[in-house]
This record gives sequence, C-alpha cells and structure tokens, in this order.
Amino acid sequence: MFFCDDVLREYESDFKWDDALKYLENVYNRSGSSMVLNTLVGCSWYYLIEGPIVSRRYANDPNVAALETWKRYLTIGEQNLSADPYFNFIAGYTLSLNGFIIGKTYEQKGLTYIERCLSLAEDFMLQKLAENFLINQGTSRYVTLKNGKQICDQLFSEESLLCEYFREIYGA
Repeated sequence: MFFCDDVLREYESDFKWDDALKYLENVYNRSGSSMVLNTLVGCSWYYLIEGPIVSRRYANDPNVAALETWKRYLTIGEQNLSADPYFNFIAGYTLSLNGFIIGKTYEQKGLTYIERCLSLAEDFMLQKLAENFLINQGTSRYVTLKNGKQICDQLFSEESLLCEYFREIYGA
C-alpha cells in the first residue's frame, strides 16, 4: 500500500522528517507512482502528528515541511487519484483524524473519502479496514478489526514508520 526503501528507512531512523519528504517527492516526480503519492500523504501526516513524539523532540522537532506537503499531495491525489481506493483510504484516514488542522470542513471530507474507498475497493482486506474505520467513527467503544494482524501484515508489510503505525493500531 505504501512505498518504502532503505533511504526512507534511514531518514526515519534519524528523525529527518523534512529530508524524508523531499526524498519521497523526488521519487514521486521521477516515477509518478500512486503508491509514492499515497506514502507522501500518509508520511507527511504521520511526521506532522507523530513525528515529535517518535523523535522525543516535541517543540524542538525540525519538522517544517510536513503540513504543506500533506496539503499539496492531498490536492494532487484528489485531482489524479479520486478513483484509487488506496488514496481514498489514506486521505480519508488522515483527514478524518486531523483535518481540522487544515480547515473546518476537512474532517467530514475525510469520511467521504473513506466511504469512497469502501465503494471502490476490490481488495477485501482494504474493504474490511475501511469498514472498521467507519464503524469506529460512530461509536464510543472501540471495535477491533477482525483478523487485524493478518490484514495489516498484508496491507502494511513495509518497515516504514507509517506501516508500523497501522500495524500497531489495527493489528492487535
């Protein structure tokens, strides 16, 4: 679902969020890969929200590119990948949780993306993940993803921080 290689893992292990995003942008510009674009959306969100916690640098985390990168690649994805269920999942997930950072209407827009993901997805595991996300939006008690470990091992098989995040959230 997401792109990862040794270079990205190295930047992440050194907590070099901006360098990781520049690298991903270069890979995307060379390849035009939807997988890399999805990674840009997911990683920019992750570095923005979780980066200071992961690095334990909090207010001193040198993370200036994440918000603008997230917004830019959400827009590019919306223009070019609106029928891609994987883009709709990561865009929807990130916006549903933290869209308020961009603007008031983005959280609801995120749910629309997740619903679109569910209607477009041919991948049964992606369908189950999107379905579980929507179920949990309407309840105060967390409903675990049935066969979550199996689904996450398949969808999030790379060794990036983003994949690790989803395995931790849904793989239990």
